[in-house]
Amino acid sequence: MDTFASLPVTVLKAGHHGSSSASSPSFLEWLDPDLVLLSAGRNNRYGHPSPEVISSLQSMNTARFCTAESGMIHLASWHGFLFLETAEGQVSCLSTPAGR
Repeated sequence: MDTFASLPVTVLKAGHHGSSSASSPSFLEWLDPDLVLLSAGRNNRYGHPSPEVISSLQSMNTARFCTAESGMIHLASWHGFLFLETAEGQVSCLSTPAGR
């Protein structure tokens, strides 16, 4: 974080299943992603993603999807559009090309 003043982040795949040690509030705020993907098994014994990470994302009003809740998460990009589809059938257009 000291090396780079800021990095434009559209989608962040949270480190280590959304554990608090891999996605601290200061790190998440510094990146300020538009969307965070969390990969964790349903009812896993480690409690991933951590409640602290979820709380940080909620307070930042950051969109998030977790495989523990949504199952498979598929991202696709087409001509500057970014689409998300979940195993539950949710489909969203997350971003559009600049100027549209």
